[in-house]
Amino acid sequence: MQWAELLDDIERRLSAVEQGLATGTLAVSPFVMPPGLGPLPAHLEERARRALERTRAMEGDLEVASRRTAEALRLSRAPRRSPAAYVDTVV
Repeated sequence: MQWAELLDDIERRLSAVEQGLATGTLAVSPFVMPPGLGPLPAHLEERARRALERTRAMEGDLEVASRRTAEALRLSRAPRRSPAAYVDTVV
């Protein structure tokens, strides 16, 4: 795999995460850095930088989504009070 192909893959993955966050269905396979790429060519540095910035922004979005999900789960498991089960008939 060459650097340009790797950046294509990273950009596809980022788009998949964005779509998953928008639709609530996020499924992305783990990323594994391929061996033997060598140094990043200078002409791809800006593209790699943009991918990194996009990744970091998405990490923040995922953290927020994770906290919201955890809070929703916590609230759904909270004990709830039952309504009163008696009627006062004394007048």
